[in-house]
Amino acid sequence: MQPNTHFFAGLFFGLAVANYFGMSYWYGVLAAFIAMFIDVDHAISYRLHHKKFKLRAFWNACCLHHFPAGRMFIHHKNGFLIISAFLVVLFTASPFWASLIGVAYYSHYLLDYRIFNPHIHNFDDETIHAKPFGFEYDVSWREVILEILFIVGSIWLLYVF
Repeated sequence: MQPNTHFFAGLFFGLAVANYFGMSYWYGVLAAFIAMFIDVDHAISYRLHHKKFKLRAFWNACCLHHFPAGRMFIHHKNGFLIISAFLVVLFTASPFWASLIGVAYYSHYLLDYRIFNPHIHNFDDETIHAKPFGFEYDVSWREVILEILFIVGSIWLLYVF
């Protein structure tokens, strides 16, 4: 999934939690940014594997060629268990931060591995291809529709509740 999809998913789920517990909409905004920045592990992994870092080469490797060593432990089953255990421990010290990081992480993980991920489920989906400033970008129509649903849902959560 693209970073913007993770952002909108984090925003939607963050706003849902914020509305349920009577918190500010800033909780949803923070969850959105954390959900998007979870993918920083791809950059770290790319740097460790290639011993250099060129932003355009990294972006194209991850977005188009699905850089095989591009995921660190947090995107795998053991990482899921470690992060979950960390969140349980963190909850005893700070329920706010544990829930915020949890909403961001679980929404990110859900999108990457379980919902609408064409690389996991081999969807035969048309993609939109763009190449602004040499940064190649492939996004499926399914992902665009999912983003629209998250945006509409977030607006609904902001103005209906």
